[in-house]
Amino acid sequence: LGQSVANPNANTARIGTSATNYMELTSDRRLTNLATPTGSSDAATKGYVDSTAPFTIVRSTGGDDTATLQAAIDAQANGIILLPDANYTISSGITLTGKTGLVLMGSGWYGGTQISWTGTSGTCFTFSGCYHSGLERMYIRGINIPASGFGVVFTSNCFLCHVEMVRIDFCYNGIQIS
Repeated sequence: LGQSVANPNANTARIGTSATNYMELTSDRRLTNLATPTGSSDAATKGYVDSTAPFTIVRSTGGDDTATLQAAIDAQANGIILLPDANYTISSGITLTGKTGLVLMGSGWYGGTQISWTGTSGTCFTFSGCYHSGLERMYIRGINIPASGFGVVFTSNCFLCHVEMVRIDFCYNGIQIS
Protein backbone atom coordinates (compact mmCIF):
# COMPACT_ATOMS: atom_id res chain seq x y z
CA LEU A 1 0.00 0.00 0.00
CA GLY A 2 2.87 2.36 0.55
CA GLN A 3 5.45 3.21 3.13
CA SER A 4 4.84 3.25 6.86
CA VAL A 5 4.21 6.71 8.29
CA ALA A 6 5.17 7.69 11.84
CA ASN A 7 2.28 6.74 14.10
CA PRO A 8 1.73 8.34 17.52
CA ASN A 9 -0.68 5.56 18.56
CA ALA A 10 1.19 2.34 19.39
CA ASN A 11 -2.03 0.25 19.17
CA THR A 12 -2.45 0.80 15.44
CA ALA A 13 -0.46 0.29 12.26
CA ARG A 14 -0.53 3.33 9.99
CA ILE A 15 -0.06 2.71 6.28
CA GLY A 16 0.24 5.39 3.63
CA THR A 17 2.52 7.80 1.85
CA SER A 18 2.30 10.93 4.02
CA ALA A 19 0.89 12.32 7.24
CA THR A 20 -2.41 13.12 5.47
CA ASN A 21 -2.69 10.24 3.00
CA TYR A 22 -3.00 7.12 5.16
CA MET A 23 -5.20 4.54 6.82
CA GLU A 24 -4.81 2.83 10.17
CA LEU A 25 -5.30 -0.82 11.04
CA THR A 26 -6.23 -1.08 14.72
CA SER A 27 -5.29 -3.94 17.00
CA ASP A 28 -8.81 -5.39 16.52
CA ARG A 29 -8.21 -5.43 12.72
CA ARG A 30 -10.50 -2.50 11.82
CA LEU A 31 -9.55 0.16 9.30
CA THR A 32 -9.92 3.67 10.68
CA ASN A 33 -8.86 7.26 10.13
CA LEU A 34 -9.31 7.22 6.39
CA ALA A 35 -8.46 10.76 5.43
CA THR A 36 -11.39 13.03 4.55
CA PRO A 37 -10.79 15.03 1.35
CA THR A 38 -9.22 18.40 2.13
CA GLY A 39 -11.83 21.12 2.61
CA SER A 40 -14.74 18.68 2.52
CA SER A 41 -17.53 18.42 5.02
CA ASP A 42 -19.14 15.07 5.83
CA ALA A 43 -22.08 15.87 3.54
CA ALA A 44 -19.73 16.66 0.65
CA THR A 45 -17.95 13.31 0.94
CA LYS A 46 -21.03 11.14 0.34
CA GLY A 47 -20.32 9.04 -2.72
CA TYR A 48 -16.81 10.45 -2.85
CA VAL A 49 -14.19 8.40 -4.71
CA ASP A 50 -10.54 9.27 -3.97
CA SER A 51 -8.16 7.49 -6.31
CA THR A 52 -5.11 9.68 -5.65
CA ALA A 53 -4.10 7.57 -2.67
CA PRO A 54 -2.15 4.30 -2.97
CA PHE A 55 -5.63 2.80 -2.66
CA THR A 56 -9.05 3.96 -3.81
CA ILE A 57 -11.53 5.07 -1.15
CA VAL A 58 -15.24 4.80 -1.98
CA ARG A 59 -17.63 6.46 0.46
CA SER A 60 -21.32 5.61 0.70
CA THR A 61 -23.75 7.97 -1.04
CA GLY A 62 -26.41 7.41 1.62
CA GLY A 63 -28.65 6.05 -1.16
CA ASP A 64 -28.07 3.42 -3.83
CA ASP A 65 -24.30 2.88 -4.07
CA THR A 66 -24.38 0.38 -6.95
CA ALA A 67 -23.26 2.76 -9.73
CA THR A 68 -20.57 4.44 -7.60
CA LEU A 69 -19.03 1.14 -6.53
CA GLN A 70 -19.22 -0.45 -10.01
CA ALA A 71 -17.58 2.65 -11.57
CA ALA A 72 -14.71 2.51 -9.05
CA ILE A 73 -14.19 -1.21 -9.80
CA ASP A 74 -14.31 -0.66 -13.56
CA ALA A 75 -11.76 2.18 -13.32
CA GLN A 76 -9.21 0.23 -11.27
CA ALA A 77 -7.24 -2.71 -12.69
CA ASN A 78 -5.66 -3.83 -9.41
CA GLY A 79 -4.89 -2.71 -5.86
CA ILE A 80 -7.28 -2.06 -3.00
CA ILE A 81 -10.66 -0.37 -3.01
CA LEU A 82 -11.43 0.68 0.57
CA LEU A 83 -14.99 0.90 1.82
CA PRO A 84 -14.92 2.85 5.12
CA ASP A 85 -17.41 2.28 7.98
CA ALA A 86 -20.86 2.78 6.44
CA ASN A 87 -23.92 1.02 5.10
CA TYR A 88 -23.60 0.62 1.32
CA THR A 89 -26.85 -0.17 -0.52
CA ILE A 90 -26.47 -2.39 -3.60
CA SER A 91 -29.60 -2.85 -5.72
CA SER A 92 -28.16 -4.85 -8.61
CA GLY A 93 -25.17 -7.14 -8.95
CA ILE A 94 -21.61 -5.86 -8.81
CA THR A 95 -19.31 -7.59 -11.32
CA LEU A 96 -15.54 -7.84 -11.33
CA THR A 97 -14.36 -9.13 -14.71
CA GLY A 98 -10.77 -9.93 -15.63
CA LYS A 99 -9.27 -8.18 -12.58
CA THR A 100 -5.81 -9.15 -11.32
CA GLY A 101 -5.04 -8.36 -7.69
CA LEU A 102 -8.10 -6.21 -6.99
CA VAL A 103 -9.43 -6.44 -3.43
CA LEU A 104 -12.56 -4.77 -2.07
CA MET A 105 -11.71 -4.16 1.58
CA GLY A 106 -14.15 -2.99 4.21
CA SER A 107 -13.33 -1.84 7.73
CA GLY A 108 -14.67 -4.93 9.50
CA TRP A 109 -17.72 -7.20 9.39
CA TYR A 110 -18.86 -6.46 12.93
CA GLY A 111 -20.06 -2.86 13.17
CA GLY A 112 -17.94 -1.72 10.22
CA THR A 113 -18.69 -1.98 6.51
CA GLN A 114 -22.15 -3.35 5.69
CA ILE A 115 -23.31 -4.14 2.17
CA SER A 116 -27.12 -4.10 2.11
CA TRP A 117 -28.11 -6.24 -0.89
CA THR A 118 -31.62 -5.12 -1.91
CA GLY A 119 -31.85 -7.26 -5.05
CA THR A 120 -34.64 -9.85 -5.18
CA SER A 121 -32.66 -12.39 -7.22
CA GLY A 122 -29.21 -12.85 -8.65
CA THR A 123 -25.85 -12.32 -7.00
CA CYS A 124 -24.47 -9.40 -5.01
CA PHE A 125 -20.80 -9.82 -6.08
CA THR A 126 -19.66 -11.83 -9.14
CA PHE A 127 -15.99 -12.47 -9.92
CA SER A 128 -15.41 -13.62 -13.51
CA GLY A 129 -11.98 -14.44 -14.90
CA CYS A 130 -10.21 -12.81 -11.95
CA TYR A 131 -6.80 -13.63 -10.49
CA HIS A 132 -5.68 -12.91 -6.90
CA SER A 133 -8.79 -10.80 -6.23
CA GLY A 134 -11.36 -10.88 -3.47
CA LEU A 135 -13.49 -9.42 -0.69
CA GLU A 136 -12.29 -8.69 2.83
CA ARG A 137 -13.64 -7.35 6.14
CA MET A 138 -17.31 -6.69 5.41
CA TYR A 139 -20.85 -7.82 6.14
CA ILE A 140 -23.10 -8.66 3.17
CA ARG A 141 -26.73 -8.72 4.22
CA GLY A 142 -29.72 -9.47 2.01
CA ILE A 143 -32.54 -7.05 2.80
CA ASN A 144 -35.35 -8.55 0.68
CA ILE A 145 -34.24 -12.19 1.19
CA PRO A 146 -34.09 -13.16 -2.49
CA ALA A 147 -35.74 -16.35 -3.76
CA SER A 148 -32.50 -17.37 -5.46
CA GLY A 149 -28.94 -16.22 -5.88
CA PHE A 150 -25.74 -15.85 -3.88
CA GLY A 151 -23.85 -13.31 -1.83
CA VAL A 152 -20.63 -14.02 -3.79
CA VAL A 153 -19.95 -16.09 -6.92
CA PHE A 154 -16.58 -17.03 -8.41
CA THR A 155 -17.20 -18.16 -12.01
CA SER A 156 -14.94 -20.11 -14.32
CA ASN A 157 -11.38 -18.99 -14.84
CA CYS A 158 -11.02 -17.42 -11.38
CA PHE A 159 -7.70 -18.36 -9.81
CA LEU A 160 -6.42 -17.73 -6.26
CA CYS A 161 -9.38 -15.51 -5.38
CA HIS A 162 -10.54 -15.17 -1.79
CA VAL A 163 -13.20 -14.12 0.71
CA GLU A 164 -11.66 -13.22 4.08
CA MET A 165 -13.44 -12.08 7.24
CA VAL A 166 -16.75 -11.63 5.38
CA ARG A 167 -20.10 -12.46 6.94
CA ILE A 168 -22.97 -13.24 4.55
CA ASP A 169 -26.58 -13.39 5.79
CA PHE A 170 -30.01 -13.54 4.09
CA CYS A 171 -28.71 -13.80 0.50
CA TYR A 172 -30.48 -17.15 -0.08
CA ASN A 173 -27.06 -18.80 -0.60
CA GLY A 174 -23.62 -17.69 0.58
CA ILE A 175 -20.70 -18.39 -1.76
CA GLN A 176 -20.63 -20.32 -5.03
CA ILE A 177 -17.49 -21.49 -6.80
CA SER A 178 -18.32 -22.72 -10.29
